[in-house]
Amino acid sequence: MRARVEGTVTLHRIVEADGHVSDVRVVRTLGEGLEMEAQKAFAQWQFRPPLRMGEPVAVAVTAEFAFHMAPPR
Repeated sequence: MRARVEGTVTLHRIVEADGHVSDVRVVRTLGEGLEMEAQKAFAQWQFRPPLRMGEPVAVAVTAEFAFHMAPPR
């Protein structure tokens, strides 16, 4: 039986001025492959870089993904 792992996975990435993503890093993980699930979810997000003085600029984005186990049935 697998352990009931709950908690937060934190990912960090850079959204470049042209909108593409670089430097994806796992900041905090719970193990059990949950960082891969968080990366899959994060990869689906679409980003539009912020503007500074009317020009797109790169920005760091950090996201936390909470994992909670459903109660047994």
